[in-house]
Formats: sequence, C-alpha cells, structure tokens
Amino acid sequence: MRIGLSLCLAAGLALISMPVIANATTGAEALKTLAQIETDPAKLKAYCAASKELSAAPPDKTEAVADIFDETIRAFGEAFGAALDLHYELDDASPDGAALVALFQKLDGLCGK
Repeated sequence: MRIGLSLCLAAGLALISMPVIANATTGAEALKTLAQIETDPAKLKAYCAASKELSAAPPDKTEAVADIFDETIRAFGEAFGAALDLHYELDDASPDGAALVALFQKLDGLCGK
C-alpha cells in the first residue's frame, strides 16, 4: 500500500508542476470558434443580449457587466473561453487581434446595433 500511495503522490506532484496548455489556441482557431456564434441562433441571441448590456452599462458598472459578458461567452464551451482569453491577450493592432476585433464588430452588427 505504501508504494501505491507514494506513486500516486509522485504522479500528482508531477502533474501539478506541468504547465497548463489545454486552453492554448491560435488566432485562426479562435476565429473559427467565435464565428460559430453567427450560425447558432441560440448563441447569437445570448451574445447579442450580453453585448447590448455591455454597451449600455454606465461607467461604474462596466466591469461587472463585462464579467457577465465573459461568462456568457464561456458558457458556450471551453473552446469559446480559450478564444476569448486569446482575444484579451492579443494586441488589437496585431493581425490576429485585428481579425478578432473585426469578428466581434460583425457579430455586433448582426445584433442590430
């Protein structure tokens, strides 16, 4: 039993020390994932509702409403969360960042803003 417990502990420590890369995504993957919002009526409706709330939020409530927007996108699935994380990490002036900004603008246009 003692050897089994030691092996489990060693394996657990090894896993803890490994870098987490499960949510890593590329700009192309993020675009492909987020573009799915456009073709899914339920996701688009939820996106539009959250986006409209964010646009209408008073300055003192923007951060709280932005958190709700993020939660809405992340609720679509892990890949959507990873894509959103990448969007926040990228410079909007970079090619991938600019493409993501353009996609969000396109989605907002579909919302009737």
